[in-house]
Amino acid sequence: LGTSVGVGTVVAASQISPSLREVVLSGVSTLAGVPGNDVMLEVTHEGRPVRRRYSVRHVDPEADTLTLWLATHHPGAGAELARTVTVGTELDVVGPRGKIGLDPLADWHLFIGDVASLAAFYRLAESIEEPGRAIFITELENPDDAITPHLPEGIGVTGIFVDRDGRPSGTAEGLLSGLAAFAF
Repeated sequence: LGTSVGVGTVVAASQISPSLREVVLSGVSTLAGVPGNDVMLEVTHEGRPVRRRYSVRHVDPEADTLTLWLATHHPGAGAELARTVTVGTELDVVGPRGKIGLDPLADWHLFIGDVASLAAFYRLAESIEEPGRAIFITELENPDDAITPHLPEGIGVTGIFVDRDGRPSGTAEGLLSGLAAFAF
C-alpha cells in the first residue's frame, strides 16, 4: 500500500464531545484508504514541524472530503491542533497509512481503546458485513464523550464505556475491567 502527499483544506470544524473535535478536510479524500487506515498531518508546534497520525472517521468521495475526530483533552501538538484549527486552514496530509483490517469471516469484532480510538472503531464497524457483531469497550475521561455509532440494523452492537476515574491515561486497568464485564 503506497502513500501519497496532498494539501487538505479545513471546510468544517466543530466540538462533538468534551474531548473530541470533528475536522473535515477537502481535496484529500483519496488519501484516506480503506477502513483501518489513517492519515498523517504535519503541524507546527512550538515553532517546528511535527507529524501526528489520525484515524479517518468518514470519507465522502463525491464531496472529496475526509473527516477526522481529533482528541482535545491532553497536552501536545495534536491536541493543540484540534483545539485551534479553523475553517480555511491548509494542512499537509500523508496517506493512506496503517494496516488494521477486519477478518471478513469473523462473526464478531472486538474494539478496545480510549476516546481517541472511536473514529477508527466506528469506521471499521461500518464496514462489517451483516449479520455481524461489533463490541466496543472504550475508556472515557468524560461520560459525555460516549458518542454511539449509527450502524446498519443487521449489525449487533454492544457498547461498554468505562470511566477513567482519575487513572492516568495509558494504563490498562479500566479497559481490563470493561473486558471483564462483558460475557462472551
